[in-house]
Amino acid sequence: MISIFTNVSFWVLLLYILLVLWVSYVFRSQKNSDFLIGSNSIGFWPTTLSLAAGMRDGGGLAIWVFMGIVFGIGSLSIVLGAVFAFMLLAYFATRIHRLAQKHQFITINDFIGFRFGTKTKTLSQLIVLWFAFFYATANLFVGGSIIAALLDVSATWGISITALTVGFYLVIGGYRNVVYTDVFQWLLLLLVFVVPFFLKTDVSVGASLISFASMDYHLAFFIGGLLFTIFFSSPDVWQRIFSSQDETVAKKSLLASIFFYLCLTIGLILLGVALSQNFDFSDPQKAFFAFFQTGTADSLLLSLVAVMGFAALMSTLDTQTFLFSSTLAQLINHSNKNRSQTIKNIIVLIILLMVSIASQIGDFISFFFSSTSLISILFPVLLSGLLVKDHDDKPAFYALLIGMITYFYCFLSGLLDTNVAYNLLPVGICTLVLLVLRGIKKN
Repeated sequence: MISIFTNVSFWVLLLYILLVLWVSYVFRSQKNSDFLIGSNSIGFWPTTLSLAAGMRDGGGLAIWVFMGIVFGIGSLSIVLGAVFAFMLLAYFATRIHRLAQKHQFITINDFIGFRFGTKTKTLSQLIVLWFAFFYATANLFVGGSIIAALLDVSATWGISITALTVGFYLVIGGYRNVVYTDVFQWLLLLLVFVVPFFLKTDVSVGASLISFASMDYHLAFFIGGLLFTIFFSSPDVWQRIFSSQDETVAKKSLLASIFFYLCLTIGLILLGVALSQNFDFSDPQKAFFAFFQTGTADSLLLSLVAVMGFAALMSTLDTQTFLFSSTLAQLINHSNKNRSQTIKNIIVLIILLMVSIASQIGDFISFFFSSTSLISILFPVLLSGLLVKDHDDKPAFYALLIGMITYFYCFLSGLLDTNVAYNLLPVGICTLVLLVLRGIKKN
């Protein structure tokens, strides 16, 4: 049993947590509109870096390290899906922001309800709740696991520490703290460029991976297509557009965040190449987490990688926890009056529930985390809402409903795992149904 207080990792993690709490206290919300949506006054840099940090979560780090080990630079080809999604959102940013300001949108569901109607809005809220809950719980589980591995404590302790930290600064600061702590988390993610210097890396060994041809084009196309629909439909990305101080900031931030996103992705790919040359991983898919259990890595190196991973998962955990809480509060309290207090109450309750589930049923979380791509079926509805003003509630509602049924059939039957192309099937069917029903309605 390692003595915690003589463990370098303990002090590094403690410093990280104290800094996060300090940042959250300094930038905490001063009024109700700050708590709900940052008073729609978030500037360029906070919006940009919050967007960039939000694109990286604990699971995402593991995936991109794996991609670096197996495909090298070739895996960058699938990033084009996310890049195109942000470019398209930047094109519509002015329209989205003006509507948000005029009609006081707080969540993506407000836009859907405004364009389509109550039924479609309610169904989209259920989709967002599913997405946010399992996304947040999975990152809570990962955070607890990292602390447990580093400090030689139980996973329950690790999960509880993570939950207390994020719960505290969400309750005192709400949305405003989500954005400003994300800026701090993004700066810590830059450690990805420092870590390889602690490792002996032979560039010539990975030379075969410095090629876009290292990844199958068909695989890259379908994964890239899935990322395109997911990133375009991400509720937290739309909230960043809503909360920007003006439409120019919203547009420029979306475009600038692409650069920072690509920098972090390249850094993670190179980290994967470096780790593969220094450690023997039996399963490359689990290389990022297996690194903490090698027993041969330098303690300072372990701490740096842990802080980087923790920063990534915390930026997602706080975002998705607040998204879940604000969406549920909106579902049960349609007016903005007293909504901030309702959100605070939900944050406390949902964190307790997530701690309970993440501590006891890790396999359950791992299984349902893979269903968070359900959010992609919002894509045709959102795009239609931006392109066409005259909408009826029923076509969009039934299109989303059939898309959901298709998605869960593919998910529960294992089709999503057998072929990545099946991940785009629910989106395609949702789009087709929407077009057909709109055509019938017109006629």
